[in-house]
Amino acid sequence: MTELIQYIPLATAIVSAIAGWLMGRRKREADAASSEIANVSAVVNIWKQTAEDLRDQYITIKGDLSRLQEDYERLEDEHRKIMKENSTLRTRVRKLESENQRLQSKS
Repeated sequence: MTELIQYIPLATAIVSAIAGWLMGRRKREADAASSEIANVSAVVNIWKQTAEDLRDQYITIKGDLSRLQEDYERLEDEHRKIMKENSTLRTRVRKLESENQRLQSKS
């Protein structure tokens, strides 16, 4: 019996070590899960911010595109008018050149 009493502190130490390891393992797993949730939450916030930034950039670019299309249409209309005027002036120059040659040949 005295031999058995001699092993009680050893047995108590082993049982305490196993219980501590089991409890520590549960705590580490809980801490790891908590850390993983925090990381996922951070990633979600980063993606959310990125999506909002992209939406804002899209809205800005869409507005820019609309203004550029309006400018293009206005410039295209001006170009057509200038080309028409140019054609009219060329026709007029040809007539004047023809008249000028005719007048020079009479003199």
